[in-house]
Amino acid sequence: PDSVFIVGQVTTVYPYLGAPVPINDLDTAEVFINDPDAGLIKDVNVTIIDLQHTYDDDLQIVLVSPSGTEVALSNHRGDSDDDFVNTIFDDESATPISAGSAPFTGTFSPDGSLSAFDFESPNGVWTLVIRDQVGADIGVLNDWSLEITYLIGAEEDVKVLAFWNFTNDSLFFCLANQDPWFRFHAAHDMIGHHD
Repeated sequence: PDSVFIVGQVTTVYPYLGAPVPINDLDTAEVFINDPDAGLIKDVNVTIIDLQHTYDDDLQIVLVSPSGTEVALSNHRGDSDDDFVNTIFDDESATPISAGSAPFTGTFSPDGSLSAFDFESPNGVWTLVIRDQVGADIGVLNDWSLEITYLIGAEEDVKVLAFWNFTNDSLFFCLANQDPWFRFHAAHDMIGHHD
C-alpha cells in the first residue's frame, strides 16, 4: 500500500522527568515513569538514553510494570566496559544484548521478553530497577524513556486502513488459499464505489 493507518492502536513515548539518580555500590537504584493512559499493551520498548557506570557487568537492569511484572533488560552484560548510551531494548531486534558491547548504542533484544507485558494495562508507574551487585564501581542514571503501543478497546476492534493509488487497468486481488493476518472487508474508490 501507499499508506497505512491503524485505527484503535496508539504508540506513545513517555520521557523520564526526574533528576539523575546515583547507582551506588551493592545497592539498588529505582527511577520512575508514570503512564496516565489506559488500554491494553501491545508492545513495549525501552530506551536507556544515558546511564554512566564504570563497570557494566556489575549491573542487572530490570523493568517493572504497574502490575508488578518484571522483565530483565540486561543481566550483567558489558564486561569491564562503561555505560549505556542510547540503548534501545526491543523484542523485535535480531541482535541480543548479550551480543553487544558497551556502551550498547543501538537496538537490542533484552535478556528477558518484553512481551511479558502484553495485554496488561499500561496505566500507572513503571519502574526501571538498576541493581549494582558487585563492589568497587559506581554510576548514575541520567535519562531513559518508555515507548508503549496499546490498544484502545478490544484487540478485534483494531482496524488497518490501507490505501493504494491505482492507475487505469490496475489489478487488485487477494490470494484465496492464504490465511492472511487481516480480513479483507471491502475496496472503495474515491467516489464510493466498492467491491
